[in-house]
Amino acid sequence: MKTQIAGLILAAVVLGTPVSADSSTDFNGIIESRPVGTAGTWKIGGRSFEVTATTNLDEDDGPAKVGACVAVDFEGTAIEEIETEKDVKCKAQ
Repeated sequence: MKTQIAGLILAAVVLGTPVSADSSTDFNGIIESRPVGTAGTWKIGGRSFEVTATTNLDEDDGPAKVGACVAVDFEGTAIEEIETEKDVKCKAQ
């Protein structure tokens, strides 16, 4: 049984699948394009994110405009928040 559990955990790690159902994740990147409002498709750091009207937009570190560094906080597939960040958070990308 321990071997089976270890195998499942290894498979989850290799495949990038979360072991638990509660998967909260952050992604940092530069805004490449965004809709006029909040809802719609945002392209950030080479990835596309479908954002809804319920997504919180936190612009404490400046406006969320093209070229800005942001953190995308999501729970599963739902985008919970897009938050502007200091540029240094995106420099390693």
